[in-house]
Amino acid sequence: MTLTLDSQVVSSNYSCSTDDTVILAKTNTAGYTITLPLADGQEGRVIIVKDTKGSASVNNLIIEPQSPETIDDYSSITFQSDYGSIILAASGSSPDSGWTVLSIK
Repeated sequence: MTLTLDSQVVSSNYSCSTDDTVILAKTNTAGYTITLPLADGQEGRVIIVKDTKGSASVNNLIIEPQSPETIDDYSSITFQSDYGSIILAASGSSPDSGWTVLSIK
């Protein structure tokens, strides 16, 4: 059995689509922002962001939800772990919808 996930390779500001699951972030030239889709109505949806170039400590990735949602009550997360990854899950329904961190490395 093969598991295939929708993925995007990005190297500049990016807004996730409704189909994205894996975001492969190139951080070798500059930092940028990845905007998550609305979590409302998508409870349990998972998004994985991975620093593929190992430069997040210098070229930070900012991960932010769409307003008024949050990530564990934060308006954004600055991701600065070289070759690291973060796994997020959509949680709840309006008015308490948002994203929660399942794992960060």
